[in-house]
Amino acid sequence: MIIDENTKRDTVIVDNNDKKDTIIIANDFIVLDKDESIHFNIEKVDYWMRQPRGNRGKQGGDAYNGYLCQFEGGHSLLDIIDIKNKQLITTIQPEYNENYPCNNADFSNTLYDSQDEFPLLYSSQYGKYARCIVVDRIFKQGENYKIETVQRIDLPCEKEKPLQYSPDAILDKKNGFIYVYAGKTSPITDFYIYQFRLPKIEDGKVIKLKENDIVSRWVILNDPAYYKQGGIFINGLLITMEGKSDNKMRIIDLENHRYKLIDLKSDFGAKWEPEDIFEVDGEIFIASGGTGIYKIVFSNE
Repeated sequence: MIIDENTKRDTVIVDNNDKKDTIIIANDFIVLDKDESIHFNIEKVDYWMRQPRGNRGKQGGDAYNGYLCQFEGGHSLLDIIDIKNKQLITTIQPEYNENYPCNNADFSNTLYDSQDEFPLLYSSQYGKYARCIVVDRIFKQGENYKIETVQRIDLPCEKEKPLQYSPDAILDKKNGFIYVYAGKTSPITDFYIYQFRLPKIEDGKVIKLKENDIVSRWVILNDPAYYKQGGIFINGLLITMEGKSDNKMRIIDLENHRYKLIDLKSDFGAKWEPEDIFEVDGEIFIASGGTGIYKIVFSNE
């Protein structure tokens, strides 16, 4: 989106819990402004553990109850890793086996079956014929872990052009939303975020979201993510990773319409490609594309 004299840009004043809030609108998107004052200050990024099975195209993953579940080679394999004891538990092969990029994976708050050890896992899939979120159940059958796809959520892309290009999705599991972020357009100019309500499993095996299902939409103008990776919604902030060459972290405060960038390569020596970010017992980790898993140490500022 290039702002010029023909671009619709309005200022809207709204009441937000007795506080006047100024919102800038550009072509029906809420504009997010750059603001380095967002409180998310990193002291260092420490190497935590070697990823099992070497560099095999590690991708999106999330943790639950001390275990990281991380995909390899798109949605082809899933590693289950004991983070605290730094060891691989098992590797399993998904039923829905596609070699599409799978940059982000998030656990929900919902168990498919009360006996399952993990909640449902939502992972982004995109490629020439796939722009969707795959929902997997991870469970034990005897002594062996199994993975079963129980739902696919197709994203709209008919009129919303940014959603035609490599969208990824992050769960706000507390409030029941999906945040889809995209921006790989030609030329790459902006960073787009869309909010959808999270469908229920009982809504069906395949859910096709439409443009009118979008609850809200935001845009970061002229500051794109060339290589989007995974992310997390935590403490009211949407955090996305950018890898391959940029190696950055984007901290997005949607409520206050602002964001900032953290340069992991320049400031913390992260020459490795960040794939996804996850939380274990209040600590934040980054899973790389195959060189290791890293722990974020925060400053007290």
